[in-house]
This record gives sequence, C-alpha cells and structure tokens, in this order.
Amino acid sequence: MALLIVSAKDEASLELAPYSENCFLATLRSRGVSGTTRVGTFMATGLAELFQHFADNWRGWQGNKTWASLEGEISITATSDHLGHVFLAVRLREGTPPRWTLDAHLVLEAGMFPKLAADAREFESTVVRAA
Repeated sequence: MALLIVSAKDEASLELAPYSENCFLATLRSRGVSGTTRVGTFMATGLAELFQHFADNWRGWQGNKTWASLEGEISITATSDHLGHVFLAVRLREGTPPRWTLDAHLVLEAGMFPKLAADAREFESTVVRAA
C-alpha cells in the first residue's frame, strides 16, 4: 500500500510506495519538478507516530517535529499554526554524498489528519522494518 500526501494549497505531493524487502520509493512532486529515491527500510519507523501527532494536536504545537530515514534519503520537518494547518518541509536526497536534493513544502489541513495517520500506520506496518 502506498502512502500519498497531497498538499491542500497546490498540487505538491509526497508518495511513499513499496519497492523491495529492503527499501521503499519516495517521490516528491512540486511545481513541475519531481524526484524519486529509494529509502532504506531499516529503522525507518516513527512516521506513523508523526502523523498521529498531527491528528492528536490539530490545534497546533510549539517548535518543529521531525522525521528522517536512517540514511537521510528523506526528511520531513513539520510546523503548525493554531488554525489546524501543518506545514511540511520535505527533502529527498539521492546518494551519499548526495548527487541531488529536492525540497518542497506541503500544507496539510486538520480534516486530512485522521486518514493520513491511519494510512501511515498501514504503510509502516507493511514496509518498514524496526530492526
């Protein structure tokens, strides 16, 4: 099962999709550009908890919430306002050292959080290995 996160403000999106036993694909699209990289599944847990945090704290929180894969192929930094918006800064990176990086910003709204949290739990349970 793929996890698709689409910005409420434009057509920017992040899609995480199963690829193999050891990795999944992350595709970031924004304003006519896109990039896809393989992300190692080893110790890439915590994404579901991040989206559950959005659902539980839809009125906002102080500071940043972050999640990243172990090797840094993908990172997400989330901030919020008190109106039910979460702002995601997403970075994809290909290779070490990086051959390229792609950054995009997505805006999520409170009504999206319960489904995203459930979808993230399902995605994580099927493709991510804890250790």
